[in-house]
Amino acid sequence: MAVLIGAVCSRCGEVAIDVWSTILDSKHSYCDGTWERYWTITDRVSPMCHESERCVVYVSAREGGKIQYPGRGDVPVPARLRKRDYERVEMGPRELRSFEKRHSLVNERTNYDRNGRGV
Repeated sequence: MAVLIGAVCSRCGEVAIDVWSTILDSKHSYCDGTWERYWTITDRVSPMCHESERCVVYVSAREGGKIQYPGRGDVPVPARLRKRDYERVEMGPRELRSFEKRHSLVNERTNYDRNGRGV
């Protein structure tokens, strides 16, 4: 089944984002290179990601590491939680994977493609 992926040419390095996976191992028409999968996992949160889509949690060290999950990532810590010493923590991909494993959670944005099917 074909899915949307990022691809890079093995010869000229041209990057194509959101192309069908059927393009892999086919010839690039401009330079006779072949298309390969383009991996973009980095330590940083993507600057193209809107603030409301970033993974954010509120953590309280005073309450033994208790965690609160905000409804949106661009909302500041509410006053009622600031009084209880909650801090806003924004996670990059690496920290998010570790957080998922520790708390037996799954982040939909990083584990599923845009159709809702598993990657």
